[in-house]
Amino acid sequence: MPRKKVSKAKEPVRIRYKNLANGNKSIYLDIYQNGKRNYKFLKLYLVPETNSEAKIQNENTLVAANAIKSQRIIELTNDVAGIKNNGHKAKMRLTDFMIVYRDTQYAKGRYSVKPWVAATVHVINLWRPNATIREIDKQWCEEFIAWMLNDYETNKGTKVSKSTVACYLRCIRSALNLAVDSDIIAVNPVYRVKSDIFQLPESKREFLTVEEVKKLMDTPIKKKHEQLKAAFLFSCFCGLRVSDVCKLTWRDIVQENGQCRIEITMIRPNNPCIFHSTSKQCAGYPSVAMPKWMTRCFRRSLRLIVKRLPNGLNQQELQNT
Repeated sequence: MPRKKVSKAKEPVRIRYKNLANGNKSIYLDIYQNGKRNYKFLKLYLVPETNSEAKIQNENTLVAANAIKSQRIIELTNDVAGIKNNGHKAKMRLTDFMIVYRDTQYAKGRYSVKPWVAATVHVINLWRPNATIREIDKQWCEEFIAWMLNDYETNKGTKVSKSTVACYLRCIRSALNLAVDSDIIAVNPVYRVKSDIFQLPESKREFLTVEEVKKLMDTPIKKKHEQLKAAFLFSCFCGLRVSDVCKLTWRDIVQENGQCRIEITMIRPNNPCIFHSTSKQCAGYPSVAMPKWMTRCFRRSLRLIVKRLPNGLNQQELQNT
């Protein structure tokens, strides 16, 4: 019977040699992956074996080259399997990486993450401050949820709700998404968590009606807070969110035919928000439309307005609007 040929699996990485002008041979790796071939020179060299010392030197050099080759094969295999090379970054503490995540979001103009990152770092420091990124798995997340619901107490000595724990875990999830994008970890373990804290009942939001907004316009307020009230009503009229109003600049205002319109791109929905109003010429005005002190106070202005709410206006509806 004819012998069956045993097919040998091809190695994705092979050691090759390049002859040099001085008689030495340069060692390099021939790497073939996903239909593409590339080369990596190792800066290792074989010398002519003119004596026993040269022979021993070449043997040691080949041992080093084969070790590098094996390591490269492992890296390629891990890439195919979805296993990332964590390296030293995976040894970073989770709380330290949360700060990296916060700074990354800041660079994108997403300043609202600051309080949540600060709160999340605080509770992690109370529980397991030295937890590293590679220690975070499904069990860690489940134990974190159990500790938050059963053992953790706020400064006022009260327990936290499931929705609050869900917000903390979402903050951790967002940070770990950045770790996945940075090839620090392969998968985000938070997505594997099955917990009822994420299954919150749907809430129906109530908003101010047109008549109620008119009542609010007629509500008297102290002169020093008139700009705050005007900013809130401005948000009602043009449909911009608080964050959009705070970031609004005069450069976003376009003048045409004696009217001004605001053109900005919102993250949701991804369309320009148009607001028409007669106004002065915008040229020469400062780049920031709302003073910095007002951006800090704008979110707190609701409490000032709520104190003078007309009868029939609901505080929660005002906040939703």
